[in-house]
Amino acid sequence: MDPNVVFVSVLGPDTPAFGRGGRDAFRAAHATMMSTMFADSHWTNESVTIVRWLRPDVALVHVVWRTTGDRVRHVKHGDPRRGLFTWVVERQAGKWIVVASQNTEAMPPLPGQ
Repeated sequence: MDPNVVFVSVLGPDTPAFGRGGRDAFRAAHATMMSTMFADSHWTNESVTIVRWLRPDVALVHVVWRTTGDRVRHVKHGDPRRGLFTWVVERQAGKWIVVASQNTEAMPPLPGQ
């Protein structure tokens, strides 16, 4: 991740640092979450798709993900979750770096749907 990465989680405007603070804020927030609500999680990327090349060194990318074992407030513990990252990636010093990330979760169906 870029040192100045802009990150917004599935919490939207309640994301810690709400897209500010860069890589250090991202790491700090995730260190806490990985030792608590995601301690028993298993993450899988289902697909990674380049949606659009913005320049030869910048692309918009979609990453479809799924997890199990999360302890989140809106899903029964252990039930699978699925979502989509929208990333802006930039080639810097020969490496692809995430400069912006938006995480969107697919909502489970409501009872009776």
